[in-house]
Amino acid sequence: MPANDIVISAFDLLSALGIGREESAAAWAEGGSACFPPTRATMPEGAEPLAGEVPDFTLVDILPTPKAYLDRQSELLLAATALARRAGRIDPSPFPPERTGLAIGSAWGALQTLGLFFDDYVKKGPRLVKPILFPHSYANAAISLAAMEWEIRGPHLNFVSGAAASTQALIAALDTLRNGEADLVLAGGAEGLSLPRWRARLAAGCDAPPGEGAAVLLIERGETARARGLAPLAHLLGGATASGAPQAIRETVSRAITAALEDAGLRPQAIKRCLANRLAADALGDAAWPVRTLDDLLGDTEGAGGALMAACALLEPEALPALILTAGADGTASAVVLRQAD
Repeated sequence: MPANDIVISAFDLLSALGIGREESAAAWAEGGSACFPPTRATMPEGAEPLAGEVPDFTLVDILPTPKAYLDRQSELLLAATALARRAGRIDPSPFPPERTGLAIGSAWGALQTLGLFFDDYVKKGPRLVKPILFPHSYANAAISLAAMEWEIRGPHLNFVSGAAASTQALIAALDTLRNGEADLVLAGGAEGLSLPRWRARLAAGCDAPPGEGAAVLLIERGETARARGLAPLAHLLGGATASGAPQAIRETVSRAITAALEDAGLRPQAIKRCLANRLAADALGDAAWPVRTLDDLLGDTEGAGGALMAACALLEPEALPALILTAGADGTASAVVLRQAD
């Protein structure tokens, strides 16, 4: 088997562009902003009335298993995972549960539920908090619910590492396959829109429209995808993370790109397009490739951004090979390289 025969066999996404690949592809091609005054999320005082909300959907139409309560991040991740599994023809799954992994990224995790729980704590005291909320308030609640929903017992990697989180999840999925620790990894990210998250962004001086969404990609070896009658969508060739002082983000972004391209075995001139979050795009300066940022379309999806950018790159396969690039205010930058399928 070729060393680079690790592929993306299927994917799906939910974002302000729409629910699923078809709606998203049409909106992506159109290119207009999907940020509008919010209709579901509560907006903090002083915020600009723009956000990238996922359109309304009914989870039971996507995931028939009833749920008593879900944090917004969990709802989005479960929906994206169910859609991706359907696209990848793994319901039921041909992979043993112990050989199936999860790698998911988020900057904020279940902040919506954490806010609800502690609001009760502050206003009513510890005896009157809602017990059902507590297990849903952890940063790993969403990935744990996905693992239980589909009996996934292999490597279980949850990244809560700012804007680079889901890019790092994709790198982890690649490493897991390379190391032979799993035969399939469901990798991606999810970020929900909530009042505590929006308030925190505003307090940090970030007045760009926030966005929400989730994307899940099926990462496996090409031979297992082809055995199910699936033509691989792209090769996941390589990736890398670099870190440094926040004021040195340009140099850190450059190091992450160089390391990712070396890992992928590609020269810079092989890249046709770079998809980047706003901070990474600004750090690139005069890039060698066309750069497209999702922040203007979807709002800032933070930890889910890398996975959503990878999904959007797959909506336009003629623009591969592509570089997916995320940078965070903490000085971290992560990059992955996708190449068109053979």
